[in-house]
Amino acid sequence: NLQHGKNLLGAFHHPRGVFSDPRALRTLTPRAFRSGLAEIVKMGVIRRPAILARLRRLGSNGDVAPLVRAAAKEKAWYVSRDPEDRGIRRELNFGHTVGHALEASLGYRRLMHGEAVSIGMVAALRMSVRHAGLDPEPAAGVEDLLRSLGLPTRLRRTPGRAFWSALERDKKRGRSPLRMVLSPAIGAAKTYDLPSLTSLRGVISSLVQKP
Repeated sequence: NLQHGKNLLGAFHHPRGVFSDPRALRTLTPRAFRSGLAEIVKMGVIRRPAILARLRRLGSNGDVAPLVRAAAKEKAWYVSRDPEDRGIRRELNFGHTVGHALEASLGYRRLMHGEAVSIGMVAALRMSVRHAGLDPEPAAGVEDLLRSLGLPTRLRRTPGRAFWSALERDKKRGRSPLRMVLSPAIGAAKTYDLPSLTSLRGVISSLVQKP
């Protein structure tokens, strides 16, 4: 992570093992715990809808260990098939195009990563309804789930120039004005190259809280 954006420099090494101790979650503040749930929601949207159903039953205070395992298993599926992030692994960026731009424009201080991704997922869901054929009803259902988990789904104010500048530096952008991972149906994801920022500007405006 650099001042110009997130995930701009890195190296690729497969781990010899992955160890997750759910007891470590007890050390988190409630806000940090909720922030982490956003990435679990993402996995439900892009690949495994059953995760969303389990989260709805669980709420934000239940035993999340099975969900951590499920989300990690799905991420391993992506990483093992595309270790250098050149193809299908890009689906993991669902919600992160807007989320990373929000984080960068706010100096990585005001929003936690999961909070920014939560807002970014709402933007991606609304863009998916417009451009990928996603049914509005399940899209609204995911928004409701995010709110029920205590995650933000709205912006306090309209993002300024810093947000749009950060969006232009997004590593996924390619040659198109906007490249976003969208969901044509809950449980699926695909990368879309969009011809302009006009539609996203409208979606971002729809996320700003009314005074």
